[in-house]
Amino acid sequence: GVRRVREASAQQLRRQFGAMAWKDGESAEDFAIRITGLTNNLRVLGDDMKDVEIVRKMLQVVPEHLAQVAISIETLLDLNDLSVEEVTGRLRTVKQRC
Repeated sequence: GVRRVREASAQQLRRQFGAMAWKDGESAEDFAIRITGLTNNLRVLGDDMKDVEIVRKMLQVVPEHLAQVAISIETLLDLNDLSVEEVTGRLRTVKQRC
């Protein structure tokens, strides 16, 4: 019974991860906190969520004003070597410059 509950909870969290999007006015730090919190819950339930999956999701759902930066990160950097903190820092820098 416990295994089934964990699997059901993990499935629900995976659906939330798939549907995750930036909220209006949300900062890169706030989004990073939300997405890492969700993925940490998945890891507790036994799902091995890699950082590269989180980074890719972050870059896929960035708001329009950060889309060009996301494209640059995806094309110029190796996503396998980037951490969530690095991507958050790069996105925060762009927001601060605007």
